[in-house]
Amino acid sequence: MPEQIGRVPAGAVLEDRNGKAVNSKQNFGESNGVNRFEYVSPKSVEDALKHLPAGRPKAGGTDLVCLMKDHIIAPSKLVNLQGLDLRAIQGGSIGALVTLSELAANDGIRSNYAALAQAAGETATPQVRNMATVGGNLCQRPRCWYYRSDQFTCLKKGG
Repeated sequence: MPEQIGRVPAGAVLEDRNGKAVNSKQNFGESNGVNRFEYVSPKSVEDALKHLPAGRPKAGGTDLVCLMKDHIIAPSKLVNLQGLDLRAIQGGSIGALVTLSELAANDGIRSNYAALAQAAGETATPQVRNMATVGGNLCQRPRCWYYRSDQFTCLKKGG
């Protein structure tokens, strides 16, 4: 008996919305991997900026990696922002690498921007809040299934 994925036998030939044959594993979200890419870890913000026109910034990666696994984006270069001095919270200035947990727990944010602290503290799960960064949330693409699926036409992704 063939291995089953969902209710479709593994290896079954299915068609996408354009009539193109797809492997049944792809239909059920099993990845065939991501595209090859260059991974750079700049030592300064200035160095990072040199790579960003051609590359995608990566900090926590909670959304970026999912987009790559779902084949929504296929960057040729990832620019690792970890290690750069972008984690400070000073007054109303919040660094791009500040995690949602850090933002929610910061005394200055809690006293001066209570709604922001509350929103950061109630977003997602504790595990995600510990990884997700402010910069990543500002860059995040829509979480809509229609947007993320290649099975649907979506105007936001050019369909």
